[in-house]
Amino acid sequence: MRIIFTKSDSIMSKMIMGATGEPCSHCAIQYGPVIIHSNLWGVHIEWAALFFQKAEIVAEIPLLPEQENLTKLHLLLMQTNHSYYDVGALLYLGLKFSLRNLFKISLPQVNLWQDKHLFLCTELVSKFWFGQANSLVAPYELYNMIREDYERTARQNRE
Repeated sequence: MRIIFTKSDSIMSKMIMGATGEPCSHCAIQYGPVIIHSNLWGVHIEWAALFFQKAEIVAEIPLLPEQENLTKLHLLLMQTNHSYYDVGALLYLGLKFSLRNLFKISLPQVNLWQDKHLFLCTELVSKFWFGQANSLVAPYELYNMIREDYERTARQNRE
């Protein structure tokens, strides 16, 4: 089990990386031979072999398939079953990055167009990891947040 952060040669991937200035454009959860993620078609499960034909891993967070992680994954799938993509949140996030990059203007730190029942890839993965969907982060920014939390938790467990 692992959380993966990927990029591809698709136009959408290149647009996301260009807008965010980050090395990846997508994030997902891999559990064995399947990928759980949200893309333009919404939340779904895809065979990893098919997913990796079009995506390349940039970073990952390895997870043990412990009961706690499996329970979190099960609850996530129950909560997001047949959810569509959060296009409103994506447009707001795009506006945020555009205004930041072009005019150095910051939007409020609340995504006013987010729908709590729809999911961007980052909303899905942040809901799995933190228990709350975050619609204001791009994939690599989320990777850094999770990595920091993962390392902090590992340090606390060693002490």
